[in-house]
Amino acid sequence: MGKRTALYAALFTAFSGFVIDYSHEMRAYIFKICMAPLASLCLLRIMQSFSLKYALLYIALSISIAGSHYYGILFVMANFLFFICNMICQRQWNGKRFFGFLAVNAVIAASFLPVFWYLVFQKGYNFKRNLAPGAGHIFLLAVVIAALSCFFLFKDKLQKLNFLICNNRTESLRFAPYCILLPAFMFCCAFLISLVKPLISIRRFWPICAPYFFALAAVFISRIADKYRFLKILFAYMVIAGLHRLTPDLPAGGTEGYREARAYIAADAAAHPERKAALLTDTSPIAAYYGYEELPVYRKGEQYDVLYVLHGVYSMNETDMYETLHIHKMDADNMLKIRFDYDFPRGDGNVIFKKFF
Repeated sequence: MGKRTALYAALFTAFSGFVIDYSHEMRAYIFKICMAPLASLCLLRIMQSFSLKYALLYIALSISIAGSHYYGILFVMANFLFFICNMICQRQWNGKRFFGFLAVNAVIAASFLPVFWYLVFQKGYNFKRNLAPGAGHIFLLAVVIAALSCFFLFKDKLQKLNFLICNNRTESLRFAPYCILLPAFMFCCAFLISLVKPLISIRRFWPICAPYFFALAAVFISRIADKYRFLKILFAYMVIAGLHRLTPDLPAGGTEGYREARAYIAADAAAHPERKAALLTDTSPIAAYYGYEELPVYRKGEQYDVLYVLHGVYSMNETDMYETLHIHKMDADNMLKIRFDYDFPRGDGNVIFKKFF
């Protein structure tokens, strides 16, 4: 899209408080932010002219993204939908390109099957999450569908404005439409899957989408700023807004959230000494470090009056928690949930689950 557009996108990324926050996460989010644009570059090159080199690179990058976090599968699915959509809109059937890309996606899907088989049939993992579509998701889906409808209705007029096509017209790489459609397709896929198995969580596929929003903003500024000078002010504002919370607080909360949760558990257990309480997570040494009473660890077969499940910082992570509950034949839906992290509410993250027997 040109060096100036690339510079704008780089500035939006470099000064984004969101990206700086996630670069401190000890998870796969920052890896996805890095790998996804590279995979997209390979995809766009494949759409231009199918080659084995870019096909192999796309396979390697996509497998890395999907393997590091299962939400990466949504990225692969959205790319495939964009490929099909572009072929239909262009009205240019190319058998080699279509079947070649179909084979590429088959390889990526096959790479994920061993993990899926292991989780479902070996571990008995049921992917249960409190991530079913809510009213907000339904509203966002309606907005996405309306935006996509407008996009397809007026795409010819947008092309005449020289907004959707790169400076190098011989490549005809629809970069701006890709930045628009990829997040939209990802959300729609997550929504549809969630009707069968709860999956939708905007904060989890937002890191994959972030580079494309930055790129789209850069394309918009670069294309129109010369004609409408006042948009230079908008550009400056976007950079300043990106500086917000330059000193990051990790999205996971921090140590104070853990101490607050342990303080609640200790106080609640002390207020009811007649109850025999246990903790599902073996984190008692850390509790003792902060001066809180060490509750016994839950043992299958023993009798308890109340069970605490601390899910959050310095405790059981989400996957392990649901797996452990599943092993002990417990359902988190039947437990009392006490949310203690008000600065960074994240679904079921940083929650005390409390079960009465």
